[in-house]
Amino acid sequence: MSCMTPLYQLSPLAWCKIRDSLMITCLVFWMPLLTYSSAFDEIQKDTDDSVKLQVNNLAELARSHRGKHYDSAFMYARQGLRLAVEAENDSLVMNMKNLIGIFHFFQSSYDSAVRYYHDAYQVALQISDSTQLGAVLSNTGMVMNYQAKYDTALNLLFRSLTIREQINDPKTSSSLNNIGLVYQRIGNLNKSLHYLKRAAVLKEKKPTVSLSNTYNNIGIAYKELKQYDSGIYFYRKALDVALQFDDWGKSANAYNNLAVLYEILEKLDTARVYYLKSIDLKQKVGNRTGLFNSYINYAYLLRKEGKYQQALASLAKADKIQEEIGKTMHTFSSLKAKAEVLKALGRDREALDVFAKAWETRYEEINEEKGQKTAELEVAYETQKKEAEIQRLSLETDLQKATIRNSYLTIISLAVVMGLVSALLIVFFRSRLRQQRLEKKAQELQIEALEKRFIELHSTPAQLELDFQDLNEKLNTPLTDREFEALKLSLNGHTNPEIAEKLFVSVSTVKFHLRNTYSKLGVGNRKEAFQYLVKTN
Repeated sequence: MSCMTPLYQLSPLAWCKIRDSLMITCLVFWMPLLTYSSAFDEIQKDTDDSVKLQVNNLAELARSHRGKHYDSAFMYARQGLRLAVEAENDSLVMNMKNLIGIFHFFQSSYDSAVRYYHDAYQVALQISDSTQLGAVLSNTGMVMNYQAKYDTALNLLFRSLTIREQINDPKTSSSLNNIGLVYQRIGNLNKSLHYLKRAAVLKEKKPTVSLSNTYNNIGIAYKELKQYDSGIYFYRKALDVALQFDDWGKSANAYNNLAVLYEILEKLDTARVYYLKSIDLKQKVGNRTGLFNSYINYAYLLRKEGKYQQALASLAKADKIQEEIGKTMHTFSSLKAKAEVLKALGRDREALDVFAKAWETRYEEINEEKGQKTAELEVAYETQKKEAEIQRLSLETDLQKATIRNSYLTIISLAVVMGLVSALLIVFFRSRLRQQRLEKKAQELQIEALEKRFIELHSTPAQLELDFQDLNEKLNTPLTDREFEALKLSLNGHTNPEIAEKLFVSVSTVKFHLRNTYSKLGVGNRKEAFQYLVKTN
């Protein structure tokens, strides 16, 4: 016979004693934990605020140096990113990666910019930050614009504009500005001016240095429309804003653009002054790409003035910048300018050799760029695949740990009287478990997408299949047999001498055939011919 009294037979006094015992147990075991947790939260909050302040200060330092010293700007931005990563603060990490992407963009390192923008976009999606989503989409759209991927650029920029208008983001003007730039690049100048002027109206309400960019872009549109007085007006407004905010980089661009217009208007003395001011500021900023272009522009001006030796000296400085950078950069434009100066000096033979080298370099640059982009895509694919696999394994480990914790807590909950607390813990960990399973599935889908992209990359045909009869049916003026053969060999990577050898004709004849072919296709060069044929096929 059991000596234990059944629970339903306990007296009210006994029930009170049990209640008091449970309350004492809670006070003894839970209150210290709650007190510790509260104190820890306060310490953690102070630490987070301190890190946030440090990162934001570094970001501000980076921005302040962007227009003058890019090396310093990168240094401060990377320090801020390191602190944000160590603090595991997703919002700060996202902001810093986006900022570094912007710096790479202004240095013309477009592939690096896209990588940082992509990382920032993934974090923005994860934490549902609409402001940063709009910013990253806009920034990535501008990279696509500079890489001549105009449809992709407009798609990204209009998505950015929609997000920013929905949340009434002050940066809406930036998306409008960038959309105007894309339309400018594809030659739709009326649409370009429409969006650029909308951007300017918004920016003028609370002017920042970015207003200089928008005025500058409006000036470029008017230049393309040959409305030079309007172009000069907006270039001067861009210069005034840049000088007001002491931004050397934007001031240098404004000086260069004013110089170009004054050169067109044959006001060469004024143009020379502005070119030299632009070169001086670009040297201080360290903008080597911009400095390279300014030296070439200045060389053309000097050639027009008959100062041929000074023009050659300016081109030599451009060549030196190429050597310092360690890679070819717009070599075609540099060699072409040099050939024209040599021709003006009467050194026709040298000029002819340099012209030939310029076109040969042009084809090499196109092929090298194509190969480099393929290699970069492969590296990016392998890197992302590796990171995705690591995250998947990490999620599996966390999943196993969560399962063990869930089982343990289930057992404890059966023994502990505090049913409500135990029930809440079980709900929490089950929700966590479900979330981790979804994350695992998402990672697997990401790997599949990456593999599909890799397969598509390597399944791109090496040659473009052309049908002579089918192609001629699409043209107003059909191609001759020789023109078709020359076009086909050119698009398959053969140089003009190689085409001449295969067709048993001279190089001049090959060039003649290709010029006729491009004219009939309505394009200007081999790259545009390839894009036209891909679209029509």
